[in-house]
Amino acid sequence: MIERSPRGHISLSTLRDDYRMEYGTQIQCRKMTNWIGTSNLIGTRNFAGTNDRIAYSLVKPPPRSAPSNEFFAAMSGVEEANILQMIRESEHGHISLSNLRDNYKQAYGVILQCPKRKMMDWIDTSSLIETRKLGGGTNDKVAFERGRRNGARTSPPPPRPRNDYDPPLPQSQLRAIVEDAEVESAASSYFSTSDDEVIDEEPQISCDDIVAKLMRYAGGCFKPTVVHQQTKALLDILPMHWSDALACIGLDKVSDISLDLGRRPYCWHNHQRQYLCEDTYEVVEEHAIEGIVSSLQGFGDDNRAGIDGQLHRISCIRNNSNGTIGLTIRVGRHIEGNSDMIRDLLEDTDKSILLLGEPGSGKTTIVRDVAKILSQKKNVFIVDTSNEIAGDGNIPHSCVGDSRRMMVKSLSSQADTMIECVQNHTPEVMIIDEIGRKREVEAAQTSKNRGVRMIASAHGDLRSLIKNKDIRGLIGGLETVTLGDTEAKDLQKKSGSKSIQKQLTTRATSPIFEIIIELKRGRLHEWHVVTNSAKAVDDILLGEKYEIQNRMRCMSSGNIFVEHIKN
Repeated sequence: MIERSPRGHISLSTLRDDYRMEYGTQIQCRKMTNWIGTSNLIGTRNFAGTNDRIAYSLVKPPPRSAPSNEFFAAMSGVEEANILQMIRESEHGHISLSNLRDNYKQAYGVILQCPKRKMMDWIDTSSLIETRKLGGGTNDKVAFERGRRNGARTSPPPPRPRNDYDPPLPQSQLRAIVEDAEVESAASSYFSTSDDEVIDEEPQISCDDIVAKLMRYAGGCFKPTVVHQQTKALLDILPMHWSDALACIGLDKVSDISLDLGRRPYCWHNHQRQYLCEDTYEVVEEHAIEGIVSSLQGFGDDNRAGIDGQLHRISCIRNNSNGTIGLTIRVGRHIEGNSDMIRDLLEDTDKSILLLGEPGSGKTTIVRDVAKILSQKKNVFIVDTSNEIAGDGNIPHSCVGDSRRMMVKSLSSQADTMIECVQNHTPEVMIIDEIGRKREVEAAQTSKNRGVRMIASAHGDLRSLIKNKDIRGLIGGLETVTLGDTEAKDLQKKSGSKSIQKQLTTRATSPIFEIIIELKRGRLHEWHVVTNSAKAVDDILLGEKYEIQNRMRCMSSGNIFVEHIKN
């Protein structure tokens, strides 16, 4: 509401009513000023010249003076971007205010919504542009890029959209500034077991540059994701009264349907349990489970089955006699545009990417869209255990684009199928949904050594992955080295430890996956991206925090925000 307001702030006296009119809910707060004070993005203050108190954005505060009778709106994001482009493309690194309106209309076909005599005050609302007198005996005033008072010309930024889209605020204002300290350690030489291995110390890319690159791949304008789910085939295999109950609940936010013999049927809707029958005495009976199982093509060795041509997954629970006593139905979806958050990592580099997260954090959904994007230019193969990624049936689902799919008979043969794929089909990119066993780590290493780019997922996060003996080879593995007396003393001085440590745990070799993406259940539009997994692992082993890019997406507009933080 603050960002959409023309003055850049909203009055506290009318905030409660305005919020209820716009969003249909009541703000549960009595002391408004104290309540807003708990936010780190919004602040309050008395508005000079009035008795009113306002709420404003701490990211981009409005002018402190009261509005005049000739009030004008603050500079919008698209106007700011376009004027900054004109400044950077100008010969002297600045533009004159006297003919700014005419030049802007000639360049972009629209008129600046600001009186000419108020031009300086209007530009002062920008955080990227400022004004000054030109000097040299003239009374003219010029606009130039903030921080470049001498007017040095810079290279022009990437093309900006020239439509009604209003890009997000500058990321330099949205992110918290993190002071990066270089960690010096006498043990740093032990973090490479090969003379050929070099940890890439790439310069940190600014958040603005990342967002600009993502916007360029998005066609100049971010768009919200589109969810595709085919629920008719799923409802057809269920008893009619359960299907009707699911339709009333709404399948858009249903993740799982749980059917246990002798218990009430229910589903998980928006992380809450919703029963499929109002009668507390109605339970799942054996004939209902048998009816569902009979409509499927049979369960594999992993007790999973699917519906032909669909992304839904049905898993069974068996008793000691191998009879089916329960079903878990996972609702499959394809989210178009889901991988836009990492489009730069997919297009600009050939580094392998590992997605880490809890069950239900969206790993498989991301992998589907990644497969579709990469298959436009690369020979992509999906090693599809249980047909989890490309759906059930002989024909892969359209959500994976032109990717080819190799089915895996059982979990125990996934590693063999990965090697077979490399040997027989010359893939440029190999995609695996879940790596959870040591043999699969070895197969991934073999594929990587043969020049195949790997895209895979695994459970957990980076710190827990380091503790997992079976699969920590994905990020280089661990080994213990013994330090000499001199090196141990130097390490003690550097770390400030009271005791001398002669044994040190280090990374054994180069990671298979250079990029790590950490996901959290319930936070589907916030991803932690680690662009240098080798350095992150080394930092963790030294007891330090590691650098991540926190990438966030607005669900309604599709706008993407990036900030550098340490985890």
